[in-house]
Amino acid sequence: MTEADHRLVLGRVVSAVAAVAAVSPVSMFMRDRGRDVIRARWVAIWLLRELTRLSTIRVGYLFDGIDHSTVLNACRHVDSDRHINGPLWQCAVLAFRRLYAEQHARVRRPLGRVEALP
Repeated sequence: MTEADHRLVLGRVVSAVAAVAAVSPVSMFMRDRGRDVIRARWVAIWLLRELTRLSTIRVGYLFDGIDHSTVLNACRHVDSDRHINGPLWQCAVLAFRRLYAEQHARVRRPLGRVEALP
């Protein structure tokens, strides 16, 4: 994936998480320390890592230069919440479902009959 692809995925992930968590997408890139914004940022970081397999350094760079240890911390929070089906994990699942639905809405299948090849 190119830099442009990574930024496109980042935008989609942030939009999906922001919609599910009811926070502003812009606030997820700011140094806002509100509880809802931090949790949404953690979920977005975790999703970006899971979907792209980028390094923690690269994910931190895409999130306006946050430290790689902050990325690791966010991933640990979401992973630990996964085992108890907590609110972070539920937000991640809903955001992933939203991303999946958006992706499949973009892929249009042609209508009509498909002719058999000779």
